Amino acid sequence: MNGLVAVVSRTPEVLARGPQALARLRYFPFYDSCAIESDGAWLGACGPSGWQWCAGAGANDACGGAVATDGTAAVVCGDMVNAVALRRELGLAADASPALIALAAWRRWAGDLFRRLEGACTIVVHDPGRATTVAGCDARSIANLYALEVDGDVWFFTQAKALAVEPRFRLRMAERALAELLAIGFLHCGLSVADDVRSLLRCEHFEVKGGRLSVVSHHDDTAIVGDLRGHAYVDHLAASVRELVAEATADDDVALPLTGGLDSRTLAAALPASSGVVAMTFGGPRDGDTRVALRVARRRGLPHILLPMQPDYVARSAAETVWLTEGAVHPVDNITGSLMDRVAGLRSFVSGSGGEVGRRSDKAKAMLVDFAMLEAPEPEFERRFLAHARSPAIGRDLMIDLVAGDGGAFFDLGYENVTAVLRSTRGLDVVDRIDLWALCSGESRPRSKLRQAAFRMQPRVPFHSQRWVEAVMSGHRDERLDDVARLRLVWELDRRLAMIPWVVTHAPLPASAALQSVLRGVARRRARGAPPAPTPAAAALPLLSRAKKRLYRPSEDREEWLRTVSRAYVEDVLLSERFLERGIFRPQAVRDVVAAQMAGEARSKVLGPLLAVELWHRLFVDGDKPPVGAAS
Repeated sequence: MNGLVAVVSRTPEVLARGPQALARLRYFPFYDSCAIESDGAWLGACGPSGWQWCAGAGANDACGGAVATDGTAAVVCGDMVNAVALRRELGLAADASPALIALAAWRRWAGDLFRRLEGACTIVVHDPGRATTVAGCDARSIANLYALEVDGDVWFFTQAKALAVEPRFRLRMAERALAELLAIGFLHCGLSVADDVRSLLRCEHFEVKGGRLSVVSHHDDTAIVGDLRGHAYVDHLAASVRELVAEATADDDVALPLTGGLDSRTLAAALPASSGVVAMTFGGPRDGDTRVALRVARRRGLPHILLPMQPDYVARSAAETVWLTEGAVHPVDNITGSLMDRVAGLRSFVSGSGGEVGRRSDKAKAMLVDFAMLEAPEPEFERRFLAHARSPAIGRDLMIDLVAGDGGAFFDLGYENVTAVLRSTRGLDVVDRIDLWALCSGESRPRSKLRQAAFRMQPRVPFHSQRWVEAVMSGHRDERLDDVARLRLVWELDRRLAMIPWVVTHAPLPASAALQSVLRGVARRRARGAPPAPTPAAAALPLLSRAKKRLYRPSEDREEWLRTVSRAYVEDVLLSERFLERGIFRPQAVRDVVAAQMAGEARSKVLGPLLAVELWHRLFVDGDKPPVGAAS
């Protein structure tokens, strides 16, 4: 998930820029790198020493790359989590590297190989005999990969900063990327921040054939919806998650970021016996998540590391965050990435990101399923769903005040991909539409949220795998409405673990499942216009909402940190002449937002993207030096 560069060209001078481009991505001194030259292409990758992509080197295998006798070359960067199964299926040796797997997969399946790769990795295969190059990611396109055509030459890269060595290209921020960063806080559909750069949506890969670059779709999620119910559905989920977790934790030095919620708890419950996994929790000792996480770790026999938040992380890690992620992660949001160096002895972490597919909170309001929305006609459903499905980082009214020019049109541009994905599902059942929308939404998040952490530790994302998506979507619409199936899944995996209260209800999981079932009945009656039955569960709903606010109090307070320990840094960046004179934002509106934050208002969701935009321009347009440790 770190650094990959490939150049397809017939010009030696262009191919010679490949090593310089790769050097731009070698941020940490403990990175290894590999490079392969083939007829008409230069391929290179870099990443931390000891990662899976540079394991099992054979006689014709150089670190993360391999060259066959016919000149076909492959390079792999990141984690191919199902490598063992692929070696077996392809008849390879037990120590065959991921690059050798990629070569064998290309021979067997051609471009369809990307459907079969699980994990978070990027791959380029160059076949001079067929005059074809393919480049893509894992099955769900969790890793990021971009492409650029310049005068008939094609560059593939995981970070656009590599293109600073190409004299025909100038880094500049794309208007659509800027709009998305401001409107929703991250890049929803895997866009590159850089203009004129092509990106991949989920289940797509690049192909260069006859010197022409194209994007190829290799999978369609709309065909995977099933009809399983009850125990059959839960058993299917249990078998799938056990298999995926066993793969993700098979190596040594694996961490599990653990909270009191359902996603990481499900992963903990599915861990094989004597897994050797270390649990870690970000937060303070008084956090609700921390207390529950510690109980979960003890129940599963996992060593537990508590990583308290560091209030000055914004000032310490802002520039590094923007350099490493090219602005895809705004610094105020990057708590976990700034702490990853404190667990440097661990090589991989198993993330619960993506577990919300099949039980999206967007289907419910205060734990009550909104059947009125689910049963509404298409236009009404889309209006109601989009009204609360993706809360904006910067709202429309503030965008109009902030952005120089037509701020309303700019806000709409930022939400265009969000709405386009939903429109693409028209004609399907509403619950299926929401889940298919959630797949795109959720899978965009690892490209940004996990990206900073991925520079220090290798991410493994079991819930963002084709097998898990198919398992979740095999359930009937009623099984995917709320958390009932997931609560029962943890009960199936580890009954004693399920008795530890859930932070949402502060009740054991079986009681929480019963409560959710009752509330579903209340919601159905409400949607029919009937008065809700006077059940204790329905009466307890307001009490639950108040109890959660009182009992679950994270100790970290980004709003307070921005106006105290990081105040000088925020004001130095956002009130500087350099920022205010770029012409992107109205200076007085920026001053007003900063002043409101310092006066006690909560504006971190606005200040974070603003910091990211300015630091991006300083590093990639103005030419400021990156933080200490980065490549020159």
